[in-house]
Amino acid sequence: MRLRKISYYVAAFLIPAFIQIFVFACMGFYPFGDKSILVWDMNWQYVSFFSWLTRTIRETTADSIFYSFSISYGSSTLGLLGYYLLSPFNVILLLFDTVNLPLGLWIVTILKLSCCGLTMYLFLARSFEQNRKDFLLFSTSYAVMGYNVAQMQNIMWIDAVILLPLVALGIKNYVKKKKFGLFVLSLAAAVAINFYTGYMLCLFSAIYLLAEVALDSEQFVFKKIFKKYFGGLFYIVLAVMMSGFSLLPVYYEISGSRMKESSLRSTFYMLKNLDSRMWELGNKLCIGTYNVHQLKSGLPNIYAGCLCFVLFILFFVSRKYKVSKKEKIIYAITCVVLLLSFVSVGVNMIWHGFAQANGSPYRYSFFVSFLMIEIASRQYLKIQEGQEMVRKKDAAELVNIGIAAILGAFLLYKGFVQYKIDESDYLNLSQILLTVGFILVWFVLLKLRKSHKMMIGTYKSYCMLFFLIIELGLNMGIDISHFSYEKIGEYQAYVQETESVLKQIRKLDADPFYRIENDIRYEQRNCNDAMLLGYPSITHYSSVLPYSVSKYASEEGMSSYPGSLSVVYKKEEANAEAAGRNGIKYLITKSLPDNMQGWTLFSQDASVNILKNTAYQPMIRFENEKCETRIESVENGKIATKLFNENEKPEKLIILIPWHQGWQLKLDGKDIVPDKYKSAMMEVMIPIGNHELTMNFHPVYLKEGTIVSVISTVLFFGLLFVNHRKSRKRLLILPERGIIY
Repeated sequence: MRLRKISYYVAAFLIPAFIQIFVFACMGFYPFGDKSILVWDMNWQYVSFFSWLTRTIRETTADSIFYSFSISYGSSTLGLLGYYLLSPFNVILLLFDTVNLPLGLWIVTILKLSCCGLTMYLFLARSFEQNRKDFLLFSTSYAVMGYNVAQMQNIMWIDAVILLPLVALGIKNYVKKKKFGLFVLSLAAAVAINFYTGYMLCLFSAIYLLAEVALDSEQFVFKKIFKKYFGGLFYIVLAVMMSGFSLLPVYYEISGSRMKESSLRSTFYMLKNLDSRMWELGNKLCIGTYNVHQLKSGLPNIYAGCLCFVLFILFFVSRKYKVSKKEKIIYAITCVVLLLSFVSVGVNMIWHGFAQANGSPYRYSFFVSFLMIEIASRQYLKIQEGQEMVRKKDAAELVNIGIAAILGAFLLYKGFVQYKIDESDYLNLSQILLTVGFILVWFVLLKLRKSHKMMIGTYKSYCMLFFLIIELGLNMGIDISHFSYEKIGEYQAYVQETESVLKQIRKLDADPFYRIENDIRYEQRNCNDAMLLGYPSITHYSSVLPYSVSKYASEEGMSSYPGSLSVVYKKEEANAEAAGRNGIKYLITKSLPDNMQGWTLFSQDASVNILKNTAYQPMIRFENEKCETRIESVENGKIATKLFNENEKPEKLIILIPWHQGWQLKLDGKDIVPDKYKSAMMEVMIPIGNHELTMNFHPVYLKEGTIVSVISTVLFFGLLFVNHRKSRKRLLILPERGIIY
């Protein structure tokens, strides 16, 4: 029995892995073909961030884990870490160099989706207190649902999908058994790994907690419900506090970028604005409805398989099985709350941190899929266990089905009309017929009873699992066929060639600190190659870039994107003098600038030109050109510089690195505080004579956040100990009552 139990958990992990590998192999993905996993943001952003992370951990570079000079003029990496890079799965990427990183990302993607299946199976097995192979239908549906397939290019959000079943199970344990350990630990992990999806998970936890408390209450006693619910809210706050070591410093960093565009006023103003496209939402239950346009500004990804959809509808419509009205009402309200979040523009903004999502909208839609799968699994158990009402032929059953059919027909009609109005392109007749075909198959299979005379009845679960694998595999295959993935050979050739160019520059230039621009791939929107290959640059794009930096770059003529999340140097728009003033010493380019004034040809071959800037000025320099600076070393985010002020008065030193509260500057061993230069960079006054300046970066609020984490963790274990003692007392023998617990 124990071996069978373990085998189910193993299968919950391996079946999604098999589906993914089989689809990837059939579609020619590396290592089975020439396609890499790199597409859209995975290609334009994340592979570069992962390359930077693994290089910084493995090697001694100019960057530290908390600061990078490859992020537009230089930037703290706390926001980058908290938004993109704190997943424990990233440890696997340390085994891969930049050239082979796409293979590592492919493996991590498969592992993450497979872990979704594992945690979902755990949730189902513990929630229903039984282990059965039927649960593999629903754990697999969760692992390879539409949301996960769509977010393969945003894998930093998948960790929340993995942890959601554990958080939900923890909530159930708290409500039913007064055990809060799993609830707090899993939610704290989610917030620490990714503050963005962690925030969404906290909101959902508050909703799901209220539903579970209401379900567990036999009678509506407001005082008891209030006490239990707000006790659960306390544990949500405790989980957030336990992640303080990550959350506080990350929040400080993003307050100058993503959070800066957040607005309570504009969000609440948008509450009344309704999204008419939601009439199309039913169409998203069909197979293969994800494409490029859906990625940019599409509808929520709620596809979780036709089986789950059929069972989900039966749960609310059918009166044949022992499902209480209370269950139906509470689950219906919970689903409606989430669906209304899609409809209201303002509520949707609340879910996204009081801001509009820039691409990949409705990033919390996996909560709807989770609820759909949980409800479907409940209905499936009712059917399998034959928990039918005494009056099987109930007239109300036909009434419910009729109402559902009319409502369904109306929604399909409205969805079709809105689809035409919006000129959508994610659905065609073949996909509709395929979906209808699978729905019919599931209806037939659900009606079959176990029978020794019928092989299909005896092996019903295996038959259903077979059809589920086909359906989910088809959905995944159709979805990813809508995108153009970068060829692995092209990526590897580019990395190897550019790394060779960078080695050539460093070999011939002993200066430890200067900026390089590389516009070879700009036309492909690859603005993070500095992080990919490891060199200081001003070109960068990420959701955590401070707006003040992009504004400064624009004012300096270095970028045409003021106040945005990107800085992009273009040789057609910036002259050599402006580039040199901003510390750009070399330019790697395929085509020469129209205006070569200030540029000299440093090296040239058939495909790449290396230009050296004769107007280059050091990134740390005196405003008075008669004074000299010599940068001695730049290592692990620390800079050591010799200063020579031989004038008769103090002189201004310009440091073309963004001003940040985390920088600690020492002049001859004594602390000094830099002022702001042109509202973004740093400047200090240097006395007469020769001096040594050292700069060291320390993350802001890391210490304070760690203290909050330690205190709250101690509180957590203290509460855990007290709760354990109370549980032991409840289990004492009470002989006077004749009860043994």
